[in-house]
Parts: sequence; structure tokens; C-alpha cells
Amino acid sequence: MAFWRPWEAIPSEDSNLNRKTKNFHIRNKHMHVQSQHIILNIYNRLKRENLEQCNYKLIQRISKLTEVSVSTIYRITKDGVIDHNIKRKEKNKKFHQIDDGDTEVIRRIVYNFYKENKVPTLEMLREKLLNHYPDYKYKSLETLRGILQNVGLNI
Repeated sequence: MAFWRPWEAIPSEDSNLNRKTKNFHIRNKHMHVQSQHIILNIYNRLKRENLEQCNYKLIQRISKLTEVSVSTIYRITKDGVIDHNIKRKEKNKKFHQIDDGDTEVIRRIVYNFYKENKVPTLEMLREKLLNHYPDYKYKSLETLRGILQNVGLNI
């Protein structure tokens, strides 16, 4: 409840209610899927009850009831419910399948480079792996980088 100010007119209960709900429309926000379902259910129910009423009048009535903009309600009734929280598939990473023996070999090679006072690069590491370890099956530099990050080494 607001304080009475003598320089203002005495407010009535209706004017406070109108002031609070006048600019309540949701703008520039994604509506939850549940809210979209509720609006769609209200639209379907009112359409069944009032077959002779035009579509725009129904949408205006729903806008007044839910305090959601007419354009949003029109979009929901036209397109249906839009889910903005679609989960993305995780990429299938090959280096998750590498065993502990291969990771230890890679780690040992990196440490040997440092013992020789050489800064290892991905090209040097791949060349050493392909020349000295024929069982090493990953030839891509990006895969090797992913394996090193998974092991905890950043080159």
C-alpha cells in the first residue's frame, strides 16, 4: 500500500490495480514451454466455446486474460509450441576409447622431450609415435591434441 501524499489526489483501489498491470507484458524473453502449452490450451478451449468468433478477437481476449502480447499469442497459435531448450548431441570423441597403456606411452614421450631440453610440438609428438610405435592408430593432430588434454598435458 502506498503512502498518501497530500499534493496528490486520493488514489482509488481501481487506479492502483490499473497502474500495476498496465505495462506487464513480457518483452524479449523466451516463454517456457509450459506457458506456451497453457496459452495454446486456452486458445483451443475458447475456440471450441465460441465457434462464431473470429480468430483475432480470440487472440485479443487471450492477451487480456494472460497479459501476453497479441503477436506472441498469434505466433504460438500459428506455429505451435517451440522448445528453446533442445539438448545438443555430444560429439563422439575417439580418444575416449584410448587405453591407459597408450596414454602412458604418450606421456613418457612428452617427458622425454623435456629431458632432452626440447619443447614438444604436436608434429614432433605425432612423428615420434608413428615412427617408434606402430600400434598407434590415431594420425590426426586434433585427435592427438584431444588425447593430450584428456591426459592433462597441454602442448
